[in-house]
Amino acid sequence: MKHEDRHEVETDLAEMTIEDARLVQDAGMGAIAQRAASLRDVADIAYELAAAQAVVDSSGVYAHLELMAEATGALFALAGTGTQTVRAEVGGVQIAHAPIGPGAASATRWRRGLAAALLTEKTDVRETLLAVDRATLESAEAKAGPHAYLYIEFLQRWLRGESDVAPPLVAALEATDPAVVDPARLDVVLDVEVPLMEVAYRLLDNDREGFDDAVAKALALHRKYWSSEDNASDPEGWIALEISALVALARSAAGFEVEVESNLLVDPMN
Repeated sequence: MKHEDRHEVETDLAEMTIEDARLVQDAGMGAIAQRAASLRDVADIAYELAAAQAVVDSSGVYAHLELMAEATGALFALAGTGTQTVRAEVGGVQIAHAPIGPGAASATRWRRGLAAALLTEKTDVRETLLAVDRATLESAEAKAGPHAYLYIEFLQRWLRGESDVAPPLVAALEATDPAVVDPARLDVVLDVEVPLMEVAYRLLDNDREGFDDAVAKALALHRKYWSSEDNASDPEGWIALEISALVALARSAAGFEVEVESNLLVDPMN
């Protein structure tokens, strides 16, 4: 059994994060029925709460990831430019809004939202995200590198059960060549995003032993990146959400007995 835990995070810091984030989340939830753009804040803060909760007591992670998935699904359902009212339920609140456009529909939110939907088995959110086109993602205010859009294309084709899904994943890995990656993002690409895609590749290839090795390597590099002085206090690094979703898929869809333990991995269904 391989073991790769997160860097040390003080419980007091996580508890303060939860306290502050709940205030923001409460305000966001109070606004989503009137203001669709507040869904962005609800989704982002739910991620932060899930990460902080995982440090304090993992039993509370499910509710935060479920809310994150619902808010993300609604946000992407509203990312079009038409006039038809979109209706959804987010955290028990019924909302009905006209589309607001793709400004908040970033690649990062898509990937996090999909991971949350997979981990909480929110099939409706999963289907909403699988239908999002690349033009919508590229029109978001927050831009991503070409590899991110290719990786999303792979995930969409793979989870829809299409054939010959490897080419966009291979292309995504090729697009992380340090010679073409934005130097400002090189560390996060090499330490976080490339290892994640290598995990996906091992799962796609049905390589059980290689999958465990890739997961352990990805978690070790995740810890390396997020334990730096600049990043250690950022809740984003307190869990490995996307790796967790791939591990859940490996167990549920491929029947892998994953031999890696880590408090970076979240399993809110258990």
